[in-house]
Amino acid sequence: MDFLTLSSLLILGLAVGLIISLLGVSGSVFVVPILLLFYSTSIYSAIGTSLFVDMVGATIVAISFFRKEKVDLRATLLLIITALVGSQIGVLVAVNTGEASLSNLVCLIFIGIGIIILFRSFKQRKTPEKTGSQKVIFQSERQKEIVISSIGLFIGLMSGIFGAGGGMMIIFVLLVIFQYPPHTAVGTATAIMAIIALSGVIGYSIQGYINFEYGLIISIGAVISGSVGSVFSNRLNETTLTFAMGLIFILVGISTLFLLTFL
Repeated sequence: MDFLTLSSLLILGLAVGLIISLLGVSGSVFVVPILLLFYSTSIYSAIGTSLFVDMVGATIVAISFFRKEKVDLRATLLLIITALVGSQIGVLVAVNTGEASLSNLVCLIFIGIGIIILFRSFKQRKTPEKTGSQKVIFQSERQKEIVISSIGLFIGLMSGIFGAGGGMMIIFVLLVIFQYPPHTAVGTATAIMAIIALSGVIGYSIQGYINFEYGLIISIGAVISGSVGSVFSNRLNETTLTFAMGLIFILVGISTLFLLTFL
């Protein structure tokens, strides 16, 4: 590997670490498009490598929370199991989808997620939400299990198909359904993300679609900048972060779709 490739991958990792630590989103929003466009990587390898980076980053963060006793996986076993099943299904769906179709679909999903997040940020400006005070009331334990299983399958599918860990949705579920305290919700969510990403990594590596060399270099950069970004994350306004997150998803999705179509 030449110096230019090595240094550019490290810079990508630094950007990914900042995005994860400041905005709380999967590194896939940067890793997948950039590997796809600038490193002659297939969409399958880009997604698999993105999952590897997410796995490393989430594991390191989860270990930090575990040491502070802010990780509790006991109540989330059903969510984890269904997410693992969904992840493997997602991998099979992705590798059996045409490369051009999957690339376009990933871009459209990024744009769609960005639009949803932007609407959420506008809503927060008008009526600030107190997520931790919300509570979902189920009519029966069976209904709760069905909802949790469905959410787990969906999170796993998204991870397997698009290389995204589903961190925001996991945190929301832990806060609203499981009624976890905020710090325990974040710590547990990162642990679940690491487990789901590991499942996806296994699936894509079996298919031969992970560039471990690229993934390791990006991960090193992400770990360095992530530790720095986490220091400043609590000082930034949540509404501003949400708006920035949505804007990044939309811009990355549109620009990648444009470049794939016309270059």
